[in-house]
Amino acid sequence: RRQAEKAAQAARLEEEEALLFEVLNARAEMSQKERAKSSQIMESLRNRTEKEVRRLAQSNERKEQLLRESLQADLMLQENIQARQQRTKANRMRLEQERDLAATKREVRRGNTQAEVARR
Repeated sequence: RRQAEKAAQAARLEEEEALLFEVLNARAEMSQKERAKSSQIMESLRNRTEKEVRRLAQSNERKEQLLRESLQADLMLQENIQARQQRTKANRMRLEQERDLAATKREVRRGNTQAEVARR
């Protein structure tokens, strides 16, 4: 999209440049009165071009700022996801250890019970 905007801007600028050259060529043939009018047109075109360039620059700055903010948010989200994955993994390991410990305790109790039965 940016490239399309830049291409459109370049096309507009080329059109304006062509218009400026036409004005310059016609100016050589014009009377003093016509030259004054031509100067007005050229100044208007120049002002319009400068305004357009400023507007595009501001627009690009806003887009770049939004992109930076978006990238920062993505990075924070990625960090949050990684932290959550680490907590999940740690919890899973803790649960497995608790389950293994409970199983070991059951086995020990079962072993003790079998030893008591054998003694009797």
